[in-house]
Amino acid sequence: MFHLAQILLLTTNPLQDTNSLLAFRTIETQLIYHARQICGIAQSRPDGSCRVNSVQPLYYAGCCFNRDDERKATVKLLEDIENELGWASIYRARDLEAIWS
Repeated sequence: MFHLAQILLLTTNPLQDTNSLLAFRTIETQLIYHARQICGIAQSRPDGSCRVNSVQPLYYAGCCFNRDDERKATVKLLEDIENELGWASIYRARDLEAIWS
């Protein structure tokens, strides 16, 4: 949840100076860092209750990715949650695929 909060703050903070290219690159780097942390935690296969609560963080992490391998890994994590735990999460994977196309 910490990394999700960081992503939300970085994408919605109106006080950030987004006019400079350096500020944009710094924000982009931080977004990717936190998105990768979310996916890394999900890949470590924590307890089922943690995995169920990672659907939204995984969705927002997926929104930050530009590379195909990271996108595919995010979709796989969401699909695994539904297939292994029975918790509806594939709809979020489909939402991400619609955003990416």
